[in-house]
Amino acid sequence: MIVTVGMLGVLGVLALAAPQSEGLLYRQFQTALPFEQDIHAVCTTAAQEILVVSGAPAEIAWFDAKGERLRQQPILEVLEPGGIARGPALESGPSYWITDSGTHRILHLDAKGQVISSFGSYGSGPGELNAPRGLASRENRLFVADSRNNRVAMFDCNGTWLGALGTPGTAPGQLRSPQAVDVDGRGGVWV
Repeated sequence: MIVTVGMLGVLGVLALAAPQSEGLLYRQFQTALPFEQDIHAVCTTAAQEILVVSGAPAEIAWFDAKGERLRQQPILEVLEPGGIARGPALESGPSYWITDSGTHRILHLDAKGQVISSFGSYGSGPGELNAPRGLASRENRLFVADSRNNRVAMFDCNGTWLGALGTPGTAPGQLRSPQAVDVDGRGGVWV
């Protein structure tokens, strides 16, 4: 479990290290990123690295569990990063999904942060996005906080539209500019 707080390029992460007999052991570290950018998203890798996406121009940085920066990579194709989530394993290693609110797209990145593919375009119809923010992946499906369309858009890993959750509003089952989404172990979607 990771909780992040970002302010002008400073990353403070509270990371769950391991269960202990007296309870849970937490470790906190703080490190300055090498640029004055807001932090937009964070996720962990299967290798327990921490990926941090910072804003315009977009950049992704990898940290180890101690908070040491391992590497960083600009993502030139991204204008305004939103969320990041683990993608399917590839022959070359892990992959990641990232939202771009500036171009209304979802990009698939390889382990080095290079764009493999992308999908999405501006609009409010099926398969279209308007300022996508957070995203989650589960069982080859993507759940995207489609903020200005007031819904959670669902796609398969090839970018095929599967439908949407929510309608605009503030009543139960309705959404108003969702910014983050996650899927729990039972398949429940949290917005």
